[in-house]
Amino acid sequence: MRKHHLSCYYFFMEQNYDGIEISCECGCEHVLDPMCVEQNTIEKFKENLCQSRTKSVRVFLNRKFMKNSIIMNVIDEIRELGVVVDEEVLFFDFAQEISASSIVFKGEEYVVVAGDFKDIDVIKYYCKSIGLDLCVIVVDDFLDFSFSKYSRLYDGITYCFYRTVAPKHVICFDELLNSNSLKIKKYLELKSLAYFENALAGYSEPNMICKKINSKLMKAIKFSKAIKKVGNAFFLCVFLGRAMSFFGGTKNFFGAEMDVCGILEVKTKKSFFECYLLSSELMLEVYATALKNNLKLLNFDLNTRIDNIKRVLKLSAICCLGFVKRQKTIQELQKTTKLVSALRFMLAGLLEGKTMNISSNISKKDLLESLYVAPEFSGRFLMLNLLRDLGYLENLLK
Repeated sequence: MRKHHLSCYYFFMEQNYDGIEISCECGCEHVLDPMCVEQNTIEKFKENLCQSRTKSVRVFLNRKFMKNSIIMNVIDEIRELGVVVDEEVLFFDFAQEISASSIVFKGEEYVVVAGDFKDIDVIKYYCKSIGLDLCVIVVDDFLDFSFSKYSRLYDGITYCFYRTVAPKHVICFDELLNSNSLKIKKYLELKSLAYFENALAGYSEPNMICKKINSKLMKAIKFSKAIKKVGNAFFLCVFLGRAMSFFGGTKNFFGAEMDVCGILEVKTKKSFFECYLLSSELMLEVYATALKNNLKLLNFDLNTRIDNIKRVLKLSAICCLGFVKRQKTIQELQKTTKLVSALRFMLAGLLEGKTMNISSNISKKDLLESLYVAPEFSGRFLMLNLLRDLGYLENLLK
């Protein structure tokens, strides 16, 4: 593997993403593993199998596509190389750590997964555990972290990112990609939430973020507004996934909306996209309310906070204490509030033109409780944490 010290090149088939060079000044050594991205062909993947003299490949199939002619042709082409192919159908409805851990190694030398983002997350975890390379054939829904070395899996309490492996090959066929690009376009545009929170973290916790990440997010936000085809969204997600691997983390590529989304998914069992887009709208509404009220300190009771967590997560009071972070002092709150005030024009720009019409069959109670509990899972300071510490979230739950 060739290491890239403080700089990296991205090569994509789409000309908008060719030859992008990233020079990092954060002091860290960033490494990007090689990845081959093919569209409507598997030629380079087959060439790799021949060069490595691979004898056996295990193919994990999403059950919705187990009879799909394109996927079957891919498997036949691999077999024509003299490679033994073991097909296995995936039968889970959401990505969880226990599913990934329960897969039994069968002696395969290479792994292929043909599925959506949930399937990819589970199989990336499995490949990490057995030390094998992975080829991803994208079918149906996909996300940016699908192409990173991180998997988002349910751990029994909420959804967490695990360090796994990035796919060595990514193959997409236009006919297999979900034809509705609107939700993925909206998902990419909502990176603006992370952009604002990174700006805040850059002032309040400067050592928590690589400053170059926001330039990548801004590029993604800009490109997302011009997306017309689902294929363009695919390549933009590949770009962001590669950036996550290069910068060695996911947290700065998402804001508080991802924490809220995870709680909503657990509580409601709804799809990721429904929960993510809803949580993002909710965050925008809360931020607008905070901006309107100038972030005034409200009265709140820490015991009420613990009681709410106990009710939502069905945990004992002692266990709940593990989710309640150290209370911010008045001085810390005032300092961070001043930083937000200094960034208020950026926040106002983020909210400008947004129509916040939260309509869903998810109950208001689930929405507010998820919004309240989410800060307890945050790995870094988010604006949502500030609103909690100012008493806004207790006020919402009254």
